Amino acid sequence: LYIEPAVLIRGGAEGLSEDEIATVLGEVDRQVCYELSERFTVLAEPERGVATVRAAVTRIRPTNMAGSGGGAV
Repeated sequence: LYIEPAVLIRGGAEGLSEDEIATVLGEVDRQVCYELSERFTVLAEPERGVATVRAAVTRIRPTNMAGSGGGAV
């Protein structure tokens, strides 16, 4: 199984910096990789005849501190 890096759909991140977007996409990549690696062998490079997984973030918005803390529980 090969996992492509997560992408952000155009216009899906109002009010976020490039660094914040990169942080979110990096976390999506880590979580997808972790979950799939529990069940499949994950490859570093795509290969012929191997399944490919693609993830796209369609919308992210900034939250306040209370919202961030509540989401972590």
